[in-house]
Parts: sequence; structure tokens; C-alpha cells
Amino acid sequence: MSFVLDTSSILTYLTGKKGSSLIEELLDKAILKEASLYINYLAVSELYYLVGSELEMSKANEVIATIRRWPVKLIEVNESIALAAGRLMIKKLLSIQDAISIATAIDKKASLITSNPKLVNVYGDVILIGESPKDQ
Repeated sequence: MSFVLDTSSILTYLTGKKGSSLIEELLDKAILKEASLYINYLAVSELYYLVGSELEMSKANEVIATIRRWPVKLIEVNESIALAAGRLMIKKLLSIQDAISIATAIDKKASLITSNPKLVNVYGDVILIGESPKDQ
């Protein structure tokens, strides 16, 4: 089992929102080598920005330090992922982060874990976590 965590799923976990238990379960499985977890570096950058701008830089540094301790593989955006993301941006009118997350999932033959309901109809292997828009 392979999974890509996007920025929204990581924030869901870090804030303890609805759906965070699935991420915790996957982290436990990754420790036991029962699952492979991936996060792309663009998601790391977005997390750093969001936490640093909404809270403070020291909190952003703590979040990155926490992720580095997780049993995940950090994925660089290579040419294959970049071009697949570009195609997704053209065809599906996605943001670059959403397109990179889906392209990473395609590249790793993985399920995408997200709290963004818009991505369910874009990629066939999406696991939606968190609150639906009407719950927020």
C-alpha cells in the first residue's frame, strides 16, 4: 500500500481535525513497513509557508522537524512529475500544488490522501479525509 499525503491532509493531522486518525494509522503502518508514505517537497514548502505566515517561523521550523521524523519518503519534483502536473493544470485547471500532489501519486502508483473534495473527480484513487464543506 502506497499513499501520498498532500498539504491539506498533513494539516488535518497536525491540527487533530476529523480524519487525523487515518493519517496516524498510516504513520503506524509505515513504521511497520506495511505502507509506504510520500510527501513531495512542494507540500513541505507550502506547509512551511502556511504555518510560518499564520503563526510564526519557529512553529514552521517545528512542523518541518516533525515531518523529518515521520516514516515518509520526501519526493523531489522530477521531470516526469513536473510534466504530468503541467498536463493536469491544463486539462483540469488545478493549482500547481494540487497538480504536483496528483502527479506524485501517479508516479508512485499511490492513493492520494487529501481533505480537498475537488480532487476526488480528478484522480481515481483519492481518499478524502476531514470535514465536508457543509460541516465547516
